[in-house]
Amino acid sequence: MNIFKNIKTHYDANYNLGTTPTLYLKEGPDIAEKPFVVMDLVSNIPTETFDNTNEIFNMQFNIFENSNSVAAIELIKDELQRIFDNTLITMDSGTNYFTKRTATRLEYFDKIWQYNIEYIFEVQA
Repeated sequence: MNIFKNIKTHYDANYNLGTTPTLYLKEGPDIAEKPFVVMDLVSNIPTETFDNTNEIFNMQFNIFENSNSVAAIELIKDELQRIFDNTLITMDSGTNYFTKRTATRLEYFDKIWQYNIEYIFEVQA
């Protein structure tokens, strides 16, 4: 199972706000053109119910933008939330996973806007 590949496929297929910001895994290059998005696995925890074993992934998306205005990064954040909030995504194997946003933070540091958006991806194994 390659959760990152499936998330990127879902992102690329559903982003509808002009030019799609590049989605990187773990970190973007220092000279990457902004805006761009970085996703990373924060944690994954297997859970068990009566007859199922589930995997819960905590994923973080970081949006980077160097515009003078916060408006540009807000549009990208809204589009990312439209794509991933309460969404059912099917993996290559046919397994479905459901997404739920758990946190959102906006920061401004060294003339770069950054939005951190965290999600739970729950996968039935």
